[in-house]
Amino acid sequence: MAQEYYSEAEWNGFQSLFPNSGNRTGVMKLAGPDPRYNCIAWALGRTELWIDPPAEPAYFRALFLSPLFKLKECQADQALVDGFYKDDTGVCTHGSRLVQGNRWTSKLGQGFLISHPREALNDYSKQHRSLYGDNVFHFCPDPNAMDIVSMPSPPLALQQSQFLLLLTFMASIQMAFPRYWQHFDANWKSWALVYRQPGGITASSSSDFARGPAWDALISMGTRILPLVVEKIVKESELFACQLYNALQTAPDKKLSPQNNEHFYILNWQIVWIANLYRSQFDEFEKAAQAWRVDQQVAMYSSTAVSYVSGKNYQALVNMGKAIIPFIMGRYCQDQHGWWYELLNEIMTGAKYGLAIINKEALYQAWANWFEYGGDEPPRIESSASGAMFACVIQAGAHRQKVRIPLAT
Repeated sequence: MAQEYYSEAEWNGFQSLFPNSGNRTGVMKLAGPDPRYNCIAWALGRTELWIDPPAEPAYFRALFLSPLFKLKECQADQALVDGFYKDDTGVCTHGSRLVQGNRWTSKLGQGFLISHPREALNDYSKQHRSLYGDNVFHFCPDPNAMDIVSMPSPPLALQQSQFLLLLTFMASIQMAFPRYWQHFDANWKSWALVYRQPGGITASSSSDFARGPAWDALISMGTRILPLVVEKIVKESELFACQLYNALQTAPDKKLSPQNNEHFYILNWQIVWIANLYRSQFDEFEKAAQAWRVDQQVAMYSSTAVSYVSGKNYQALVNMGKAIIPFIMGRYCQDQHGWWYELLNEIMTGAKYGLAIINKEALYQAWANWFEYGGDEPPRIESSASGAMFACVIQAGAHRQKVRIPLAT
């Protein structure tokens, strides 16, 4: 776009975010909107990346001082790059870059790239009205920066050919549980509207969208939607899916921590790590599930049911936790007479059912209903005058319904 000033209507909105921005002619739109990069990426000289601002000051400084960006801290009057911090929330928020004279430039989240006086975005009133707070960090080029060979490097780009088994599983589970996929898809679209609306355009961090009713609806679906979140990453390179994956993934070794610095905050890098880590989780499940299957074949001559649901391979699956529930359901739907219900119940409650259940078709249907509609409460067995019943609480939107299925035990 050609350089232009904000219109009167646009300027009113801008001043509501930055009350100390001065006159309309002091701020100019240079480019955008462009969702591919944000303020931190622009401040660090990268327009092909989305780089979340680390919330904590220590991590914020560490990112800006990464060898990748060849900067060092300096006095304000020597700085070419500023970092912003909101003292009312204790969160780092934004970065800006000097281009010439006193003309500083900022990318407003997914929105416009603008030029502005250095102080225009600051919150000098200390009334906490400015969107980004104050520029309290100052950086300039480091002439002694490491050679490029020593720099952190991005992970290899995703190749869908490396994920064929995982993608095949994702397709099969959506076919087996169509309502599960439809429920996720509706919630995802509602959430995507939040970060694509004008009100979300100026947000500088993907964490700004990790709240609200649409986000809560996705989180309430639990680990069962992890394959669908990863599919968004592998097939569509959805950067903001990092927030959802990290919130849902229960295995600490299958996600990055902020200590991974560039690989965590550069979302274009983090999605590659997430895809590869989740693929390794799937592979580990498949290996353990196959080993457990062999154990069950050995136990087929045993007179006790516990022989089928014990041993190191079964325990290895239990230890993988709730993150593998979608993998289990993918197997369970193809093996409805198997012992998957015991594995599911032990992961969810810490205990087995411990009953010799004959009506396994009804049992599977209860777990299938729970997987597609349920909340945190798994199906459970209740005793009644008419015999044992399998009770499953089904969550459909805002409605909760208890379904009871008779079992022969």
